[in-house]
Amino acid sequence: MQFATWSFLLVFLPACLLAFHLSARTGHARRAIVLILASGVFYAFAGLTNAAVMAASIAVNFGLGAGLCALRARESPHVSPLMWLAVGLNIALLVGLKVNALVQPLGDGFRVTQHILIPLGLSYLTFQQIGFLVACRRGDVRGLGAVDYLFFIAFFPHLIMGPIVRYLDMRRQLDARVLQSASLADVAVGGCIFVFGLAQKVLLADQLAPAVDRVFAAAQYGALGPGETAMALVGFQLQLYFDFVGYADMAIGMARMFGVRMPINFDRPLFARDRFELWRRWHITFAIFMRTHVFQPLVRRWRWPIPAALAATGLLAGLWHGLGPTFVIWGLLQTVILLIEHERRRRRRAGPPRTWWRDLGAIAVTFATSCLIGGLFRAQTLEGAGRIYGSLTGWTTTWSLDLLGTRAWVLIPLAALVAWGLPSSAQLFRRHWNALDPRPDAATAPAHALPAFALTRTWAIGFALLFVLCLCLIGDARRFVYVQF
Repeated sequence: MQFATWSFLLVFLPACLLAFHLSARTGHARRAIVLILASGVFYAFAGLTNAAVMAASIAVNFGLGAGLCALRARESPHVSPLMWLAVGLNIALLVGLKVNALVQPLGDGFRVTQHILIPLGLSYLTFQQIGFLVACRRGDVRGLGAVDYLFFIAFFPHLIMGPIVRYLDMRRQLDARVLQSASLADVAVGGCIFVFGLAQKVLLADQLAPAVDRVFAAAQYGALGPGETAMALVGFQLQLYFDFVGYADMAIGMARMFGVRMPINFDRPLFARDRFELWRRWHITFAIFMRTHVFQPLVRRWRWPIPAALAATGLLAGLWHGLGPTFVIWGLLQTVILLIEHERRRRRRAGPPRTWWRDLGAIAVTFATSCLIGGLFRAQTLEGAGRIYGSLTGWTTTWSLDLLGTRAWVLIPLAALVAWGLPSSAQLFRRHWNALDPRPDAATAPAHALPAFALTRTWAIGFALLFVLCLCLIGDARRFVYVQF
């Protein structure tokens, strides 16, 4: 079941909210159980096989976590071997299923079909559980309970595409009984945040997708024109942004309806001035996981040089998306760019101060770089990626197949105007914003010139009309891009 479907929007989510709020007098724990059961129903729509894999993973990791907590409490020397075994089992499951996906007849790169070759959300589930196991190893987890753990893993707003939630963040909220204190104001604010994310998905990302798909599909079979290829690369980057940030806002909004605070996953990433800043703003919880569990241990514990640790982290980030050659090379390119940026940052410490026009140029270069390497990320095969880059250089042809269509030449500039001109969710809802920010040096989003959302009749009518507009176009809704990972 997808968020952007009539069945979810008009049946599942209202029924879940109704059951949740009708259980107000039954207590905090029962409200958590209601949401766990609803999450099970939500996930079961992906198929019983997927549900069985998820249930087995949850059960095994809960047992391993309990064992780690017990060994840690006794200061047993076996705690570290058990942790490495637990982490190894999680990685082996994920890698095994991704390797199996490579031998399927659907290709080895980016997928545009609805077919999913690995259990839905398994990559995010694996990372969350590894983070939980490490917390158990460190002794941060005490008094592990089955209901808390099930809620931490299975809560449906973040189940499919993140954000990657930390067990301790969720446990603190459950201990504070946030489910019991959820109010109608939370439903109103959370509902509007959800609609804001839905609009980014349905009105922007899904409208850009057909033209982008046509260009990349044509790249599998023949030559392309350089103009339409360049526009398709920009269009894909904007599609990917609005698709993923739309999901993140929908997850934050839905969780807020139930009184739960989710971590942000995006912070105006298109304003990033270099690759390091981009990864601090894009897929934030994934970047923090890689830094905390890969980069920092390599540097601090294993004494790797920073460039070598950056290289390993970048390559693993590519492999997380897939084991096909396009993702491997994409990860290597990310590594090269990060190493170049690392050296530039080291030298720039003594350089001239930043100015607004330097920042503007840096933002443009960072976005253009994302568009260029995004062609490799989006291509279904290496041959298709070669034709994409060949068309940009004019090596293949200079004539146009007009694959984008007139509509796309209007939509892509309009999407760019929205991306850089309109406020982010944190800016628009700044009066009521309470999402978590897991970054240690997080800063509040700057105020925007447009007015902030308020609990007034005017804003309610505006978001109701926006929701109706989304419902009218929901028939064209596509699956979320990152579902395949």
